Amino acid sequence: QAAINEDDALFAGNGPWKVLYYADSKVRSDLEVEKERDEMRRYFNDGARNDKLEDLAGKVTFEYCFNRSTNELVRIVHELKPVVLHLACHGGKDGSITIGGKTMQPDELAERLSYLVDECKLRLVVLNFCFS
Repeated sequence: QAAINEDDALFAGNGPWKVLYYADSKVRSDLEVEKERDEMRRYFNDGARNDKLEDLAGKVTFEYCFNRSTNELVRIVHELKPVVLHLACHGGKDGSITIGGKTMQPDELAERLSYLVDECKLRLVVLNFCFS
């Protein structure tokens, strides 16, 4: 069994920690991203309370940005330095992804995200796309 390294934990250190929720638009495919955003925070806090992790939950803040270009998203990630980046964007039946008004293939998105992960020390990226 591998040794556990405290620095590798999702919420390593003393916090505070930020979760950045990015939605490509305010309305997408009949989903209400503000509602989804608020439910994500509520479920996190409820889960922390149920597992007696209130201290942890008190050190986690949720930040949000909607309908921004990819350049703005990169700037916001650099500025906020979140540990978690949650992307709620458009996915096509052909596997394409539209983020910040730009359509790309998954490998291009992975390449761009790898830069952010390395440069900004992201610990988790959640991809939430239609047809994913």
